[in-house]
Amino acid sequence: MLGVDYSTGKGIADFFRSHYGGGEKALFSGKLHEHFPQYGVYEPNFSILYDEMCQLDPAGYFAPDEEVLDTLSAIRRQGVRAAAITSTPEGLSRQILALAGIDPDIQFDLYYPYTAYAGPPKMVRGEAIFADVAAYFGTDPAKCSVLEIRILTI
Repeated sequence: MLGVDYSTGKGIADFFRSHYGGGEKALFSGKLHEHFPQYGVYEPNFSILYDEMCQLDPAGYFAPDEEVLDTLSAIRRQGVRAAAITSTPEGLSRQILALAGIDPDIQFDLYYPYTAYAGPPKMVRGEAIFADVAAYFGTDPAKCSVLEIRILTI
């Protein structure tokens, strides 16, 4: 996006990682110019990273984890409504979930992935993402619990 070499790009991403928790936030925050005025003002462009990440092939890196699958099944058996929120692009996250034995359209009441249009929800919406989910379910945010499940590579 900036037309810089790898080393310069890595330096910018590393700066944002150390100051904001993620180099990707430089693309999504609209604040790149505040720290690197030489590159000018850029509107957040959610599709750049989305398109690049969707080129990744997760085959061979993920497998079903019985503990995760059992936890999801136990939650669902109890009638608890569940949402999946991921800052992994939808195209890639669906592939990873499938490799992990999870169908987000069946095992979750709400699947809220990173889209090329709205960006990565946790990065763009921050903590407000949880209020969004509570509103989707028509419930008080104070009555919601967060269970984070990480699907790791093998």
